[in-house]
Amino acid sequence: MISGSGPVSDSYIRTRLVSLIFKFAVFGVLLSMAEPIGLAAEEIETEGTENVIDSSETIISQKDNVNLVKDSSVAEAVKRRPDLNFANVTIDGENSGVSLSNLQAEDVTSVEVMKAVTPDLDANSRGGSISLRTRSTLDQKNSITAIEGAFYYDSIDGATGGRTKISYSGALNEARTWGARAFITYRASPYASNSLYQDWQTATVDDLDEFVIKDTGYGTFERDIEVTEYSLALDYKATEDMHFFWRNSMEIRDYDTTITVFKYRFFRGDYVSVNDRGGNLEGAEIRNSIWQYSSNSDDLESIIGGVYEANNFFIDFKYTCNYDDLEYLNYFTTDFVQEDVDLRYELDDPKFPTTTITNDKLLEDPEAYVFEDLGNHHLLDEESDAIGALNIKWDGLLSKQNAFIKAGFKTRTQERLRESGVDIYDDFNGSYTIADALSERTYPDILDGRYSLHTLPDASAAQDFFESNLDRFEFNERRSRENTDPNTYVANETVDALYGMINFEWVKWRAILGARHETTHVDFVGNEVILDVDENGEVVYKETNAVPGESKYDNFFPNVHFRYNWTETITLISSYTETIDRPSYTYLVPYRRVNLEGQEIEEGNPDLLPTAYTNFDLSFDLELPARALFSVEFFNRSVEDFIFNREQIIQSGIYQGFELDRYENSTTADIQGASLTWRQPIDNFLLPDGLSLNANYTKQKSEIEYPARPREILPLTHIPDNELKLTLSYQGEKLFAQVRYAYETAQPTRIARNADEDSYYLEKDKIELSLTYQLNKKIRLFADVQNLTNEPYYDRYEGDPSRPSGFRYFPWTMSSGARVEL
Repeated sequence: MISGSGPVSDSYIRTRLVSLIFKFAVFGVLLSMAEPIGLAAEEIETEGTENVIDSSETIISQKDNVNLVKDSSVAEAVKRRPDLNFANVTIDGENSGVSLSNLQAEDVTSVEVMKAVTPDLDANSRGGSISLRTRSTLDQKNSITAIEGAFYYDSIDGATGGRTKISYSGALNEARTWGARAFITYRASPYASNSLYQDWQTATVDDLDEFVIKDTGYGTFERDIEVTEYSLALDYKATEDMHFFWRNSMEIRDYDTTITVFKYRFFRGDYVSVNDRGGNLEGAEIRNSIWQYSSNSDDLESIIGGVYEANNFFIDFKYTCNYDDLEYLNYFTTDFVQEDVDLRYELDDPKFPTTTITNDKLLEDPEAYVFEDLGNHHLLDEESDAIGALNIKWDGLLSKQNAFIKAGFKTRTQERLRESGVDIYDDFNGSYTIADALSERTYPDILDGRYSLHTLPDASAAQDFFESNLDRFEFNERRSRENTDPNTYVANETVDALYGMINFEWVKWRAILGARHETTHVDFVGNEVILDVDENGEVVYKETNAVPGESKYDNFFPNVHFRYNWTETITLISSYTETIDRPSYTYLVPYRRVNLEGQEIEEGNPDLLPTAYTNFDLSFDLELPARALFSVEFFNRSVEDFIFNREQIIQSGIYQGFELDRYENSTTADIQGASLTWRQPIDNFLLPDGLSLNANYTKQKSEIEYPARPREILPLTHIPDNELKLTLSYQGEKLFAQVRYAYETAQPTRIARNADEDSYYLEKDKIELSLTYQLNKKIRLFADVQNLTNEPYYDRYEGDPSRPSGFRYFPWTMSSGARVEL
């Protein structure tokens, strides 16, 4: 057999040992601070004030500053500004996976969103970056110990959960040479959703080509989540000029997941008649499936570094190491099928078709669903990341021009190992039906009452039956190898970077000029499964070949930023930058995965090139009376070697007629657009004091010619043409309330061989609500409601809106709680 738990690796033991020591250290700091040393408690100075932004190294629009909120997290401050767009989080100049909800306002000195990358940031920081500067614990005016608790409610199934956090930050001694920041967070919360699956095809019925449903079905997704986070940061002030720091965090995630899928397989039958209202079939199938697994993930990050600052000379250096492992445990899937079923589907509502059985078969008869196949899975994913960085800054070169130069070096090495195993059994010697593993669970209300599911297998019972009757199941080596070997690989990526930049000001002008050079080297080993045809004409597994590969490229990224203070209220900002988007490991590794039953093949592409972006940005900011602001931003992106998923039909060989999916590079593409932002207090319009409106509208257009669709100008995927965000806020003496509305137009998700197979998401909108109330100086209450109007998570169609192909229902959720400062 292929799968199995396997031996315990050395890295696994190391991770557990380090995590145990780290937990004791965090608990030790928190316990020792239960009675803080005699430092007077004082209010921090972030409430109701603008951030003190260190603009000496960035040029940003005023609208991209984020105001911190006392006694709250950075995540809450950012959530209050939904007009901001960013795809990356950088902390002290480095990309970070630290959750913004675990950073308090007291922990940072500034938060800003950078639309254009500067030379000292990674060139792959596309889509905007939210940049945070942490505050040394030695700079805090008071020590803070706080406890936070929250309650979570999921309306789809009434499930509840919660989150607790205890934290401390401040100096550790009266001399203020040692400081610490530590917290422990525990979160247990449910997650559930309902989905509809649907696919279309062309079929010939009565000598006419008709669009008909290939298959349709619905299902549930349920997940119980437990997350424990530990964080410990130490600051040491060696001299007035020299400061060292050590930052550590660990996150342990445990998920228990159950997925049910109930599908009508029309493609297994023959269409008898079709019209606009529905279709009739004979000899179709109904598949009843369940997936169940537990997963454990540990993420450890440690950063050690220092800062030297004397006169006008500044040096900072840091070394970061991150280790993340993910393991799937008790991963078991099984499918049962009812054959020779005559069906009719009705399209009174094409988004939610109804299907009935038209012969003597019974939908809810557990003995009618016979065993089709099962999978016994195991997956281990280990990833490490090591980063070394050095930055040097020389300030005050020309006092009148506020000039400085900054340069640095960075090297980053990422290693990833994935070990996959799945044993597939697709025959049973005897009788095995859902009745032998019937679940007591039912789902009477799926997709807001449109469907129900009363007969389904129980995953644990099915796994017990499998283990008790293992010798009666037939192992399929070919299918097992097809699903195991291509998903096992090793990949390494090293990026070395050098940069330099200069800043200067002249009267009303300010400029940052610079460049960055990056060398990227990727090497990998994947697996290709080779199949053959035996003497009986059956396709069988032959062998698996290890396929090594590598990729290396150099890139030079010039970088220019300008700001012009036209008047005291009008500012112009422009930039020219070049950035990159490197392909994912999973796209590069030279694997081949064959799905013989579905006649589909997936391949890796070791020749895939990174996508290069050339970016022009121009913004115009106008400060209006009464703290109002109007801003318009124009942007243009030229894209080279855009990566897309190409689908094509194999014309010859053993896989003739199969569909081949492979990521490839396309030709150049262009993205142009404009964004308008208006921020306006409205307490002067006979309304209560403290009301304000924030509106943001983005209009954009993208164009590309895909190789599979020559001479057609098509849009890029996952880019809506129009986006609108509105926020109405009220800030009183103790109460803050905010309603947020977001809307975006339809967008393509897949460009296929022809327009009839293209996939799109329909337009969508969402309303959210936030409330906070400062009960007293030490206690703050909060509540958040997500998706207040129960809008779908996605609503997808294929080719034309009259052919819906997917719908995911994720109704409103609520979290509420309190933060208490001790």
